[in-house]
Amino acid sequence: MVEAAELERVSEALRAGIGLGLRGDDVEVVLTGPAARFAGGDEADPRVARALRTLAELGRPARVLSGGELDASMVDASMARARAVEVWTSGGAPRRVLVGGREVVVGARPPRFRSAGRAIDAAELVAQILGSDGPVVVR
Repeated sequence: MVEAAELERVSEALRAGIGLGLRGDDVEVVLTGPAARFAGGDEADPRVARALRTLAELGRPARVLSGGELDASMVDASMARARAVEVWTSGGAPRRVLVGGREVVVGARPPRFRSAGRAIDAAELVAQILGSDGPVVVR
């Protein structure tokens, strides 16, 4: 899942997808939100177009979703198939981790981890991740 707003970050995510594909791993790349604008239209970038063509040539075509096309059922289906999920976002955006249905916000300054408005320590977060029944998603 690529949601980054910076072209360099989108390019980096696509290179990672290509690298995994070249290694023989099953890869599913989805560009959505701000990242989708680099795949077409006025802000289309030749590096992104080349990376998308390469993924298609590897038999792993990326999906480009703009607007409200990304829905929860599609995300759930993709995660159910995946061994691992990476979400590439913009550098300045706070990260959000879903652990067993509980959202944890990861900030740059202490307290780094917050859930339901209260600070949690790193040890508690690791215990929650390890004790989770489902996938842990970072967005």
